[in-house]
Amino acid sequence: MVQHFEPQSISLRSSSFLRAARVVGIALLLLTLSISCGNRSDRRRAQDKKRTGMGRSSDGLLADHTGAVGPGGLALNRGKTPPLRVLSAALTTIDEKYVAPGRIKATKMFDKALEFIEAERAELRITGSAKERSVLVRVGARSHRFMVGPLSSVAMVYVQLKTILGYIRKTVKAHSKPSAKELAALEYAAVNGIVSTLDPHSVLMPPKVYGEMQIRTRGAFGGIGIVISIRDGKLTVISPIDETPAARAGIRAGDRIVKIGDESTVNMRLSEAVALLRGKPGTPVTFWVEREGWPEPRRFNILRSRIEIKSVTSKLLPGRVGYVRLNRFSHNTTDELKNHLRKLKRARVKGVILDMWNNPGGLLQQAEMVADTFLSSGDIVITEAARKVVLRVRKASADTTVFNKPVVVLVNRGSASAAEIVAGALKNQGRALVIGETTFGKGTVQMLFDNPDGSALKMTVAQYLTPGSLSIQTVGVQPDVHTNAVHLRKTWTRMFSYEVDARRRAKRHDLLPARSQKRRLPTMRLDYLSPLRDTKASTHHQANVSANAAEAPVVELARLLLVRYAGTRAEMLRAGKDYLAEWGRGQERKIITALRTRKVDWKASGPQSPKLDATALEAKISVLPSGPAKAGTTVTLKLTVTNRGNQPIHRLHGRTDAASYVFHERELIVGLVKPGETRSVSIQVKLPSHLRSSIQPVKVVLVSPDFSQPMRLHTQVSIGGLPRPRFSLSYRLHDDVKGNGDGRPEPGETIRLRIRLKNSGSGPLDDGVVALRNLAGHGINILKGRSAVKKLAPGGSRDVDLTFRVEPSFRKPVIKLELSVYGSKLRASLQGHVNLPLNPKTATAPGLVGEISPPLIQITKAPLAVDATTSYIDIAGSASDDTQVQDLFVEVTNYDAKQVRHKAYYTAAPRGTKIRKLPFKVRVPLWPGVNRILVVARENSEVMGFRRIMVTKP
Repeated sequence: MVQHFEPQSISLRSSSFLRAARVVGIALLLLTLSISCGNRSDRRRAQDKKRTGMGRSSDGLLADHTGAVGPGGLALNRGKTPPLRVLSAALTTIDEKYVAPGRIKATKMFDKALEFIEAERAELRITGSAKERSVLVRVGARSHRFMVGPLSSVAMVYVQLKTILGYIRKTVKAHSKPSAKELAALEYAAVNGIVSTLDPHSVLMPPKVYGEMQIRTRGAFGGIGIVISIRDGKLTVISPIDETPAARAGIRAGDRIVKIGDESTVNMRLSEAVALLRGKPGTPVTFWVEREGWPEPRRFNILRSRIEIKSVTSKLLPGRVGYVRLNRFSHNTTDELKNHLRKLKRARVKGVILDMWNNPGGLLQQAEMVADTFLSSGDIVITEAARKVVLRVRKASADTTVFNKPVVVLVNRGSASAAEIVAGALKNQGRALVIGETTFGKGTVQMLFDNPDGSALKMTVAQYLTPGSLSIQTVGVQPDVHTNAVHLRKTWTRMFSYEVDARRRAKRHDLLPARSQKRRLPTMRLDYLSPLRDTKASTHHQANVSANAAEAPVVELARLLLVRYAGTRAEMLRAGKDYLAEWGRGQERKIITALRTRKVDWKASGPQSPKLDATALEAKISVLPSGPAKAGTTVTLKLTVTNRGNQPIHRLHGRTDAASYVFHERELIVGLVKPGETRSVSIQVKLPSHLRSSIQPVKVVLVSPDFSQPMRLHTQVSIGGLPRPRFSLSYRLHDDVKGNGDGRPEPGETIRLRIRLKNSGSGPLDDGVVALRNLAGHGINILKGRSAVKKLAPGGSRDVDLTFRVEPSFRKPVIKLELSVYGSKLRASLQGHVNLPLNPKTATAPGLVGEISPPLIQITKAPLAVDATTSYIDIAGSASDDTQVQDLFVEVTNYDAKQVRHKAYYTAAPRGTKIRKLPFKVRVPLWPGVNRILVVARENSEVMGFRRIMVTKP
């Protein structure tokens, strides 16, 4: 479960207060609409709705009127197409309540909706776009071309999508007889495609997901104390909670949990992962963690405990300075904070350090009350809706002020949401000096809009503004003093975290602020040598993020400022300016000394040094080994530079830029290069075992304060993937554990599934798990649901027994289970459904048998790389299976070119026939960068075979 501690995710069903807030908020929003309806865009929307026969219905949805004709004379079937109520409700809500109307682009919404719809069904291919004014829809062998008229508003998007989706649903229903849930998923996909064009926080939750979210947000549970989410398809630790079993065991932000117990987290739902990690306090849980820098996942055994989240801790530092750590903003945060502040006041502190390092946020009301604890007047936060309508202004009051002595606030890039509200309020009111890094930049409000079918749209309806009407969205709160941790490790170096953060921030696709904002630069930037020496604790990808609280040098800097220059923000900046500069010079000397042990001269250039042309430097980057490096081994990147000029080059350093995270943002520190001198530096990169054969482009950017512009080098790393296993699973039912032995599953019996795992691939299975999951709901109790298979050679097989109990209360006709196998080293997997009829008429002791064996895909050899002029490659082959091959499709993805899941091909067995071999030939388009080609052959909707090819194009 993502633990939503930020205040901007609000359920409108949670309390009477929120219901009242919803009424007030909607009234204000509707008032906004009535005021602004005279402008050109609103008149155009009204005209479009009138022309398309769409308007507000009594239930608040976009209602269709029969007899409407779309643009270009496109008939709308005069009411014969079923209404898309979820889609119409979503578009109405977007049109009327979305915080940034300028981001509503009808043509982009239309195209993204089709892209998401296509990805929902294997047999569905959609080509064309709004710009091309036509769309060709293929469902299996059937196709139809739709003309697309001008999309001047979201109302017109609905008209066009209604017709196209109506055809798709009707044709898909005839082609593959999907369930009602699968048909509804097409509409949900369209909505999610539309909202994906707005911002990453808006999303449609299907009924089950929304229901699970509501269940998860109720009550307290035993657990290990981590906030988790799905990031890039992986179960990722967002942050461990202080003073919990996970934090004490060394779990860190960015860790990826790849296995819980003996169950792989591949494709695991977030709710399922939470359920496995939670449990009765005092019971153990075992899971495996993958971390950057670790060649293989590591095992953790942790005892669950009741998670009592203490959001505030404090202590007294030397010099009578108070230190208060704010972990997050929960229901009791303000009360806890006041208690700690009163104790510190009794100790006669000169001031307080408020540490909100890696604070993910929390409740809005608590953030306001925390700020009010330090402020006696002025704005705390402004909530602004669409078209710059101010919904609410929260002001400070002298009656609630508890602490009026000097304050220094510590933040970093992990400080988000409510933490940013507090930091921004205290800084912009001049109440506190802010030290650290630029905060995350999350300043938007999401509300949940329920749909009659049980789904819900979570949409961004407002944004937070700090005093002075400054938006923090994306840009974050800028510190007064920017501190940059320099990490010098045995295997990696990170000296320029602030530059990495700036590049990542520039690539974010968050909501742009509704009003302009000025990016305020910090007064100064101070580098410091990080005291963190545990090489396993962090990597170059997670530098400065792993620590739950601010690092010791930053805390000490804040302490000394309060001891020597306690005052207002302006007073501390003015009086402490010279001291801050001296502290920075002291830290710089430490960094230079540490680098000298690595034979790096980090001497700075003089203030009058002339700017040099980078061509004075001769540089080359080489890769060892020069040939393909096997996955699981180590690659060395060696940079060699020669200064051909007559001036020294100071503080020369390089960074890598690559599409693969394995090679991205790694630093090469060279230092001083004298005229005529040649220097070499190397970094070693451990290749994960699961990498597939590919050629990965790597760019090295060389920078020096002496250069007028950077120098760029290009190389590539050839990777040879390891031989991979290929699985099949067969099973036989036995009711001999606690049953009558007739081979028929019946209520009250304990069933043993004897499962045979076969490896018919070319590589071994390492560290594998065979798992059984219940899909039948209540009444089926998995007793032994996992069995480890440490090693299985090619051509080998292994028998394992998994058991479950059919409770006497179970009355469904079929027991639905999921059977899977997963190898964590190579991330190879197979899963399929097991459907066991309850009380079958025929008894076949020993009982029911079945097999899960995916089709085998064989293809012609494809190149790992092509030249820049090649726009496509041809691949051909076949898919074969002992039972049948239902269909086959080919997709290509290129993240460099922002081309996501382009379906290039689909073919199927002739209708009404079962064939065991399905040939194919396809021309796959290529874009610059790494093209990931996926070939999928299906035996049925549950059992599939995969082949992956990676082709690099300059």
